[in-house]
Amino acid sequence: MASLPLKPCLTPGCRALVRGQPRCATHTEATIRNSKQLGYDRAWRTLRDLFIRANPACKCGRAAEIVHHVVPTSEAMHLRLDERNLISLCRRCHGKEHGEMGTWS
Repeated sequence: MASLPLKPCLTPGCRALVRGQPRCATHTEATIRNSKQLGYDRAWRTLRDLFIRANPACKCGRAAEIVHHVVPTSEAMHLRLDERNLISLCRRCHGKEHGEMGTWS
């Protein structure tokens, strides 16, 4: 069985490479906030569902699967429910926006 490939730590700005886990030892569970703390509550889920129905196509033309914050919530929490800060993306384009599995918001 082949070993898992090295991937960048999911923590914004971290350059560490990890194998088989999302974050490096420095950025483990102690620093991870849950989805509610990040602002992904009922209001977000309702807006997300309405937004993707109204904007079903990704910028590449594929079907959108993810509603992405243009300005990350980590930088501007006050924009988390602002439709002007949202874009519908397919998983592939969302990965590109985050540097192939970088930061997620």
